[in-house]
Amino acid sequence: MKNAIDCLSAEWNNNAVGLVSYGASVAARAVERLRLVSGKLQTADVRQQVVLSLIIGFENFSVFKPGDYNLPALNTMLDQVVDWSTALAPPMRHCQRRSLVPRRSLPIPASVP
Repeated sequence: MKNAIDCLSAEWNNNAVGLVSYGASVAARAVERLRLVSGKLQTADVRQQVVLSLIIGFENFSVFKPGDYNLPALNTMLDQVVDWSTALAPPMRHCQRRSLVPRRSLPIPASVP
């Protein structure tokens, strides 16, 4: 996974990231390591993390069936990702579509005699 992240490092710069893990304590440690990597990639990792249980969240250890108890953490994480993404978005003046750029009327300078 780290190799795949490194290959796309330029695309990750200045973006928000939310981390979801499944498993036990090893998954939590893996997320902590990914938080260090995300700092090197200049991403803003959000505080909230979703931890899925391998025993409860998967039917027969193969079919993903998350419980409703994961929804509060998931919703909080997604809200944080959206907030950080909005904060990290480039200003609208850098958009290429002119219809999105707010126009200001500039004062016309008086002619100098």
